[in-house]
Amino acid sequence: MQHTQCGMLSANAQDLEKMFNDKGIETDDMVLDPTLPEQKLGKGSFAKWIGMMDDVDVTCMKTIDVFKNHPLIPKDIIISGWVWEVETRRLRAPTLDPEKRLRTDASSTAFGVNTKQPARWG
Repeated sequence: MQHTQCGMLSANAQDLEKMFNDKGIETDDMVLDPTLPEQKLGKGSFAKWIGMMDDVDVTCMKTIDVFKNHPLIPKDIIISGWVWEVETRRLRAPTLDPEKRLRTDASSTAFGVNTKQPARWG
């Protein structure tokens, strides 16, 4: 599930990482969960991990694809994804059709972010 007007559209991940580093917050070898200190982000992984995105529909479609192809999810499990339109209070399937996205803020350009996010999926 993704949603329009998402805060994860409002900044570039590399800029966010730089801001943390400038404030003395180390993003390399960051512990993700204090209860599992062995789970760490490797050097240079923060901007990719934080999950800022350029487009909620594209992110939703890629997440669906990752789940459908994950070896731990049985093939008979139905995987779907949806976008909640904050503006219209409606749920819709993810799409690249501009007509179906006409009245929504579904991309980072609507928030003035013009730099592409680091690639999250290979």
